[in-house]
Amino acid sequence: MVRWTITITIAAILLITVMTILFVQSWLKGPEMRLEDVNVVMFKDPFCGCCEEYARYIRGLGARVDVSIVPTIESKLREFQVPESLWSCHIMMVGEYIVVGHVPVEAIEKLLREKPPVKGISLPGMPLGSPGMPGQKQGSFIVYSFSEKGEVAVYMII
Repeated sequence: MVRWTITITIAAILLITVMTILFVQSWLKGPEMRLEDVNVVMFKDPFCGCCEEYARYIRGLGARVDVSIVPTIESKLREFQVPESLWSCHIMMVGEYIVVGHVPVEAIEKLLREKPPVKGISLPGMPLGSPGMPGQKQGSFIVYSFSEKGEVAVYMII
């Protein structure tokens, strides 16, 4: 009888310890951000149709997207100091991050969930089959991250 009492006590202590650790980790991490919880502002030139399709894609996922027309997207990319190798046809501010191009939502959700110390992410160019672009996907999409210093790294392969 004493043995069962000790076993149950130890199990209860372990359970409380694990639950406390999980609670503290989630508290330290902060609330999980979702696409529909952040402000999204898209900058695009006035004549780009695929940018409109991408905005429709993001809105379809529950986000509020404000579209701002700029004379040239190049000026905005330079203003935000996006490395030229990562340029695309539009740029978005998603919360505090910069998102360049037709980035699939999985990468944006990962960015918001993990909150890495990067300035932003990009799917450079305008790959066929990416969100907002016509055609068949030709392979994996390589999404890159970039830092304040302009350092570029592979962020995610989708």
